Amino acid sequence: MTTTHPSIFLGEQKGPSRRSLDQLREAIASEYGARLWRTVHAGARDAAGTDPLLPGTALPGRPAEQITHANADNAICQAVVRRLLRAALVCVVTGDDRFRQDALAQMEALFDPQRWPQWLDFAHEVFAADLRTGQLGAGVALTYDWLYPHLSAAERAMIVEGLDRCAIRPYLATAGTKPHWLTRPSNWMTVVVGGLGIAGMVLGADHDRSDLLVEMAQPRMEHYLSVLGPNGEFNESVGYAGSLHYPVRYFAARHSFTGGQEDRLAGHPFPHACRWLMHATVPPGHTVPFGDAHRQAPLLIGYFAPIAAAARDGLLQWFMETYGLVDPGDLTHVDALDLLWYDPTLAAAPPGRAAGGRDDLPLGAAFPGWGGLAASRSSWTDADAVVVHGKAGREPIHEHLDDGQLVIHAGGAPLIVDLGSPSSYPADFFGEHRARYYNAGVAGHNLLQIGGREMRIEKPRAGIFLRTAIGEHGAAWSIDLTGAYRDVIRVTRSVIHLLPDLVAVLDDCEPATAEPVTLRWHTADRAAIDAAGSFRAQAAGPRGPVRLLGQICPLSGSAATFRRGEHRYRPPYDRTRLNEPLEQRRESFVAAETHGSRCRLLTLFVIAGPGTAPPAWPPERDGDTWRVPAAGGIATVSAGAGGLTAASAGRTVRLPPAV
Repeated sequence: MTTTHPSIFLGEQKGPSRRSLDQLREAIASEYGARLWRTVHAGARDAAGTDPLLPGTALPGRPAEQITHANADNAICQAVVRRLLRAALVCVVTGDDRFRQDALAQMEALFDPQRWPQWLDFAHEVFAADLRTGQLGAGVALTYDWLYPHLSAAERAMIVEGLDRCAIRPYLATAGTKPHWLTRPSNWMTVVVGGLGIAGMVLGADHDRSDLLVEMAQPRMEHYLSVLGPNGEFNESVGYAGSLHYPVRYFAARHSFTGGQEDRLAGHPFPHACRWLMHATVPPGHTVPFGDAHRQAPLLIGYFAPIAAAARDGLLQWFMETYGLVDPGDLTHVDALDLLWYDPTLAAAPPGRAAGGRDDLPLGAAFPGWGGLAASRSSWTDADAVVVHGKAGREPIHEHLDDGQLVIHAGGAPLIVDLGSPSSYPADFFGEHRARYYNAGVAGHNLLQIGGREMRIEKPRAGIFLRTAIGEHGAAWSIDLTGAYRDVIRVTRSVIHLLPDLVAVLDDCEPATAEPVTLRWHTADRAAIDAAGSFRAQAAGPRGPVRLLGQICPLSGSAATFRRGEHRYRPPYDRTRLNEPLEQRRESFVAAETHGSRCRLLTLFVIAGPGTAPPAWPPERDGDTWRVPAAGGIATVSAGAGGLTAASAGRTVRLPPAV
């Protein structure tokens, strides 16, 4: 198909998944569009005239080892693409030639083997083309497309030649060796294959292999969608869900390219994946760091815009407008595509009652696909909301050994935390020694450890939901974790979140023989635990300190002992891929240790938000029932033969016995 430039996402005339310049200016005139424009324009203005970004360029938050080794890592490649697309879009809107010159200078640097020796990460040198090839290839192609009317014939030829030499030829050569990214549906496929597919759509008659690039991408990207769960569950860790941007970008581009013949964004799995991610977030705009992820990672949801527009889904529009640009002064994470995709004619619709009286965005949800996300929150609109996240299983890609993990967030701050990823990847982080790095092992999570052993690495999704109960008073779930552990008869975890501020967790295990059992809770601070199992944690929220009160209650097994501990990496498992020392964060936890052939441990949590005095603590026990002081008054928690129940002031959430 011959391409008239620009054609993908931006054109002289409006079209499918494509904005005209007039439509773009209408978006800029809207409230949210104006915020996006100010950020895009400021980023382009600040970059114009400065030196091009190189593999060794220092960026805020970029790991020092990547700078020292001048590696083409994700951070620098994302920054390059963001700079190119911002410059191109601002040039088109304003006509200011400074931005065209800035984009050209950055592309000339990319094509210079002295300044950019390869579009390839040192960690991926088994290939000639990798994630960086796809990132940069698609970014340069879109820049070429949008700037085409502003470029001379010589400049166009320079860009096509550089794109061919640095991206297309390495990609096609590597594809002939059958790399995993050609067949395995992961973020690699969407970035590499999808990215070069977009390059093919853009180039059209300008490159003699463009048809091949398009033909290679389409069936593979369609296959990729089939691996997302029935409710939109992502097949990798939540922290990698930002990479959903890439299939959205591809299918939006395909919609433009085919003149509207193929529109995938309005249907499954795209709106469903957005709702799954919404439940995986915490205010003021972060994702829960389950699996291989970074704590307090920003919420990258600009790709909600084309899905919301295609599906005419005002709820997705509301979520994006509320959390997509939390800090207008942050120039780091807003892309030109965020603005180009935004449709100001779609009215945002906050959560409420849908037709038939059902919540269109309930406070709790359980997603059985892939990692088995469970979520409960006291509010969608209160910045101080209490949010509880759990998981039943384990993702097949970028997983940690964390079946059953649980975290608590409140007042805009983490309290019971997931430690996320190390400061940088070790060389063997995804190999058989993964658990030597505590972040990936059972000891680095809020879970039982039985006999000092690790979970089964060879069981990628062993935990399964037994029961879930989502209602107006709270949410509850029980999980069978038996298959995740070695040498056990049975392991279960039951969780209740009684709205707004009480959480009860019952861990029950039967080892094959009597042996030690340890339960750890990782706290936001260096919380101490007393001899009776009581502890307090505190974190700084945006509106003031947030406090968590905890109590671990042994129900069976030998008498428990309690301690505080902290993690550290030990040689030789203390180095990054580039052989630099891992950051020793000495992350803290409280632990209960017991012994037996049947061990049951109940943990009670109460949260006191900003400006709220913590209640008297610890709770009072009467047999299998506890009187727990909480914000709504005294609650009762029972953990007897009838299962796990929490109740307060006529509100009750109940889980029958797990087995």
